[in-house]
Amino acid sequence: MKNDPVLKTLAVLSIVFGLLSIFSGGRDLFGDAQARVAVGNAVGFVLWFNFLAGFSYVVVGRCSVAWPSLGHPGQRPS
Repeated sequence: MKNDPVLKTLAVLSIVFGLLSIFSGGRDLFGDAQARVAVGNAVGFVLWFNFLAGFSYVVVGRCSVAWPSLGHPGQRPS
């Protein structure tokens, strides 16, 4: 699993998707009146959920990249 390109690709996609969710959700929730009009008739709960879920996507993607490089308990460093 060390240096697994599929895991790294999925982690990067998770981070990018999370950042896009944070950006778009933040713009819709905290933007000016014009941004809120552009959203239309959206459900507030869904906007908040997507905005907050974006942070979890970034954390999971970051941990997926960092965790294999930290090694596992009991493993000797190479």
